[in-house]
Amino acid sequence: MIGTSRQDGRYAGAVGDESLWRLGALLLVGVSAYWIFAVGVPLLSLARGVGRVGAGLEPFYQRVVMAAISPEVAGVAAFTAWQAAWSVAISAALGLPLGIWVGAKMAASAPGSRLALALLAAPFGVPSVVAGVGWLALGLPFGVGAVVAAHVAFNAPWIAHWVARARATVPARQIEAVRTLGAGWAGVLRFVVIPAVRRPALVAALQSFSFCVMSFALVTLLGGGPPVETLETALVASVRSAGLDLAAASACALWQGVLGLAPWFAALLLEREPAAATASVEPPLQAPRSTAWLAAGGAALFLVPVAATLARLPRVAGWLTLDGPERAELLSAAGVSVALAGASAATALAVAGAAVAGSALCESRAPFWARAVSAACAVPAGLSALVLGLGFWFAYSGLVNPFEGSFWAIVTVQAATLLPIAHRALHGMKGGFPRARYEILRTLGASAGKAWRLAEGPRWRPAVLVLAGMLAALALGELAAVTLFYSERLVPLSLLVARWAARHRVEDARAAAALLGLLCVALAAVPALRRARS
Repeated sequence: MIGTSRQDGRYAGAVGDESLWRLGALLLVGVSAYWIFAVGVPLLSLARGVGRVGAGLEPFYQRVVMAAISPEVAGVAAFTAWQAAWSVAISAALGLPLGIWVGAKMAASAPGSRLALALLAAPFGVPSVVAGVGWLALGLPFGVGAVVAAHVAFNAPWIAHWVARARATVPARQIEAVRTLGAGWAGVLRFVVIPAVRRPALVAALQSFSFCVMSFALVTLLGGGPPVETLETALVASVRSAGLDLAAASACALWQGVLGLAPWFAALLLEREPAAATASVEPPLQAPRSTAWLAAGGAALFLVPVAATLARLPRVAGWLTLDGPERAELLSAAGVSVALAGASAATALAVAGAAVAGSALCESRAPFWARAVSAACAVPAGLSALVLGLGFWFAYSGLVNPFEGSFWAIVTVQAATLLPIAHRALHGMKGGFPRARYEILRTLGASAGKAWRLAEGPRWRPAVLVLAGMLAALALGELAAVTLFYSERLVPLSLLVARWAARHRVEDARAAAALLGLLCVALAAVPALRRARS
């Protein structure tokens, strides 16, 4: 039997058909095969240092180790960690009080508080190249300060968003009890609020550190070249520069994996611990409501660089109505971007959906396998697309050549990095199986697989459409994997923006980034609006 309870998210006894168990096992086999192909083998190839640099040279892995401890690569790793730590520290200093403020307004049901929470989440739906070009348009000088400022604009609202959600769940009775004992606002903050938001804030900070370590587009656009070199840019330079140095690239990938995965796994462990606060069921405390809109305005400040980029949309309209080289480049790059985004989002959705459905169907008869597949789907969250791409090249060097371009290499790497997001979003769909509908379909003569598909389809379809738009929007602005596997026939909008910005064509780069931002908004908003209308 596949389950005995509906409340715990497992399928009930009548759903325990043998054919459904076989279907679930088949889905898990497919997901496992994909993970081994797209993640496992590339990582293993990268770790083992498959191959040799040339005849007569020492084994490749020894060269990688020597390069990793060399002053040059170790110095780049230290700088990467340093700028990430500063970015997170400043982001926490801004995001923690802002999140507590917004969360307090949410607990008081203040008008504008929900808008503030949505605005705090908005920056992470914007491609990095769009925001980076916006910083250039605002006159931010190249250098480490620009990189840190851009990271803070992404990470501070991320931390504030999760702190606000945790603060909003603090029971009003706890706050009243502490105030009854004579505590003021500082006492409430110390004894009630901080313990409730500490774990979410720490998880968000650890994730932000990984984001900064894996940041490629912002460093490329705002770093000014060699003056600001992180592990990401050093890895690309080792592969794409005149002197191909695979040992140095692998050493950068090794450091990148350590600095990216360690905080991410720590965040996952913290998330598994029980939450400190529970949602309040009694009426919330009525706090002053006048500052809720002010909080929303503070959250909106993080979107100023994006607004500076989107202000160039009229120029895009002018380009598209006139024949010229810019129009041809834009249309070609937009077509490549949409194709890459669509293929990447579809692949990630297919794998994540198969993983969730397969785990649900097999969680009783093969619980370890189901949990292992779910855990494997989360692994790429702490991996840089460049690290995964380099390992993909090592593993399949006979099929992939970065200098000739590879559409499917970009799609595979992008889909692997999107997989954790898709899997986490769909994971909640395991519960609430429509058992009555399934039994009716079986009574009418449908096979177990067809009945399961028809019973689950109406529940999954709206969420999958919205998630597909979000994933496509995220893939549309990705630059790291594109930079590794592009060719002159395979140049998407994100790379075109970076090229024009590097050539000091800032206004042209703003216009191309505005088109990229418009496409992202359309991909993310249209499915959501259709779902809301239905």
